[in-house]
Amino acid sequence: YSTNAPSAFEYGPHVTDAIADWIKKGFAFGPVPLKEIPKDAKINGIMTKPKPNGSVRIILNLSSPLGNCFNEGIDTSLFPTVMSSTTKWLRALHLAGHAAKMCKIDWADAYKHIAVSQEDSNLQWFTWLGMGFKELCLIFGCASSAGIFDRLAKLVVHIVATKSRFPTNRICQHLDDCCAAAPANSDALEVFDNTFTTIAANIGVKLAPRDDPDKSFGPSTKGLVLGIVYDTIDWTWALSTEKLARLLNDIKLLLDAE
Repeated sequence: YSTNAPSAFEYGPHVTDAIADWIKKGFAFGPVPLKEIPKDAKINGIMTKPKPNGSVRIILNLSSPLGNCFNEGIDTSLFPTVMSSTTKWLRALHLAGHAAKMCKIDWADAYKHIAVSQEDSNLQWFTWLGMGFKELCLIFGCASSAGIFDRLAKLVVHIVATKSRFPTNRICQHLDDCCAAAPANSDALEVFDNTFTTIAANIGVKLAPRDDPDKSFGPSTKGLVLGIVYDTIDWTWALSTEKLARLLNDIKLLLDAE
């Protein structure tokens, strides 16, 4: 049993909203009176990480208590995660050439696409406002979640690339983000983007809407990829004003710290 972190109480109303949204979407089970929680259940503390849109991400702390926590029993070598990088993306842009078109596809509620077994879900209980709740899908805070999700994400990208006949050396997949680039005089990127949307709908993958270009955007010559803004017409890259402000603030805090 571990207790909730101060960050959960700091964003209390946001946590309540997020839990209610989980239950509505079928990602969590509850509320359950504490006395009715199964005897073999593991109750974890929750902590939060604010999102840019004002909501919070709830993270179950499976690394507590130290010496007797869930994550210590997981062999992470069995759940490898192969990330992309800015270097790989620059190579993709180089292959696509000047004035290349780019697109970015993002999964919505990415981890929640994968349910866990009934037996394992009993390790994913937490408490809030005097009641018990259980997450039913992959969770943030579990050492194996990223690796398990990465297998699914890579399979989807493989299917899309094969169906659209798009070269994999111009695709960068970074967990739930998938970015691709194609020459300016080609319609290959439009085919890839449309194929991804169609296949996602067919197999039940929920994609993020395109009302926020920082999250997802269709074929374009300018966009945010792995935290950097690229303009293929000007052939330039830059940090967004918001990201630059955060970095400068962090540097100032470090310089002022004792």
